[in-house]
Amino acid sequence: MAKTRLRIAIVFLAALSLLAGVGLRVIPALPAEPPEAKRQAKSAGVQKILDKYQDARPDAKDLAWFSLDWATTLKEAKERAAKEQRPILFLHTNGRGNLFCGFC
Repeated sequence: MAKTRLRIAIVFLAALSLLAGVGLRVIPALPAEPPEAKRQAKSAGVQKILDKYQDARPDAKDLAWFSLDWATTLKEAKERAAKEQRPILFLHTNGRGNLFCGFC
């Protein structure tokens, strides 16, 4: 049993080192840089994706709701409202949601 395991291990290591050697011979054969046309096409593709992202992304005014500085307790809200001379908007989720996870 031990001899069989040893033989399997030797064959496996030999095959692995053979594959590693073949891989090392192939790697230098690859071009160091893609041709200029491929590079330009890749750059144009990246720019196209970025343009689509900018078109689909909401404006700052649409994201203003998420930039509000929420207070997690009524006590904290009262203190900040008095200090900043601002009103309080109280949202109660009735135990079914969480203000930290957005629109539940």
